[in-house]
Amino acid sequence: CEVLTCQGWTEVNQISDKCNLMLRRIHDLMAGIQTMENKKIKAEQKFLRAQIQPHFMYNTLNSIRFAATLQRNRTLADQLGAFIRLLEASIQKKGAFIALREEVALVESFVSLQKFRYSDCFTVEYQVPEETKGCYVPCLLLQPVVENAIFHGIDTRRTDNRIVLAAAVRDGRLHLSLWDNGQGMDDETVQSLLAGDPAEDKRRLTGIGLRNIRERLALYYGQNAQFCITSMPGEGTCAKFDLPVSHDPEEYRI
Repeated sequence: CEVLTCQGWTEVNQISDKCNLMLRRIHDLMAGIQTMENKKIKAEQKFLRAQIQPHFMYNTLNSIRFAATLQRNRTLADQLGAFIRLLEASIQKKGAFIALREEVALVESFVSLQKFRYSDCFTVEYQVPEETKGCYVPCLLLQPVVENAIFHGIDTRRTDNRIVLAAAVRDGRLHLSLWDNGQGMDDETVQSLLAGDPAEDKRRLTGIGLRNIRERLALYYGQNAQFCITSMPGEGTCAKFDLPVSHDPEEYRI
């Protein structure tokens, strides 16, 4: 039999090293996928435990709304109805995707509650073309951004506060933006809001906040989605989403 030369042994060693390197990379890739799946499972389990608690609130509020309707208190009944729709959305299964038309309807419910609170000192304009309404997005994706625009943007001493929610589909991507002409923020404040405080998030209506928007987008889409906020003091704020177009509610669902 032939005896391998030094050059032959060198080639064998190089091939062996490359194979080992490839195996290590495959192992690291599989470990990364498993880690991501474990995170998704833990997130879902955590939410499933948490969603049990608000059901008594949901049922109680429906009873109060019914009583308000019987007493012909239309304003109270409408506000309770808007809150119930938001509560129902916030306690459904985590990871649920809904059509953009439904997401905008949830935003409208939230806006209705805040207009009642702030005495109609702001307006909201919806620029959502028909071709975008059937695209699926994570439930309660936009509400925290609208919440931020209202709580941190509007000046209650003004009557010209304006918020614009726009959507467009271009090149297989869904582009969402939310702009306001409010007080604006410096970059440090923007980064603080995006980093978020879990304790503060729990005190918000939906319990998710801006920080969790970024976390959910990373879990659902990986690197295939973008969310950013730009703002200048005195010049308003603009939040933008760049998402893959999806017409299947199960495509990215956890």
